[in-house]
Amino acid sequence: MDRYPRRLKLGIVFGLGICVFATAAFTLQLPCSLLPAGAAPPLPRSQAGLLLSLVVAGFAQGLTTPLVYELAAELLYPVKEGMSAGILVLLLNASCALLIVGNDLLPPDAMNEIMTATAAACFIAVGLGVREEYRRPVDAVAKRASRSVPAQVAARDARHEAVAAGEEEAGGETLSGGAPSGLTHDVSFVCQTVCQTVAPSS
Repeated sequence: MDRYPRRLKLGIVFGLGICVFATAAFTLQLPCSLLPAGAAPPLPRSQAGLLLSLVVAGFAQGLTTPLVYELAAELLYPVKEGMSAGILVLLLNASCALLIVGNDLLPPDAMNEIMTATAAACFIAVGLGVREEYRRPVDAVAKRASRSVPAQVAARDARHEAVAAGEEEAGGETLSGGAPSGLTHDVSFVCQTVCQTVAPSS
């Protein structure tokens, strides 16, 4: 994604378009509440067709989600990336809560149509209502990349080598309680990685 920093919106619109197409194909293979009772679905129904629609929709969602998080971080800069991610998660949970409530109030056939309409609404909203702006400076992106997991793994390995060399000089001594000192560095590394993943700095 760093090779194409100016194409986030295009990727999102492309992924949402695929998602709309797949969810619509899934919905049109099943009974529809908008059609008269007993009417046949517009598309021929088959297990392979339903499965393929779900797989394509899931692929499109996986393609779109990280791009949405990145574009949100760009648009909300200098707010920290953890805040923009938290807002997106809040909106996602709120929409899921509405679907759960609607599942008890609306006919079962209507839920597929609601999902298709929601995907189409997101496609139109992003395509027409979002102005693509990249506010994070290049040095901030480079700084974030320098704190990536591979870089931290390399730093951890260097620390382990230094610790191993120190233990050899000290005759293989370990920390109190018999726990190797490398384990302490592993725990510290995991904690740092989790903290930076949950609330990364801009």
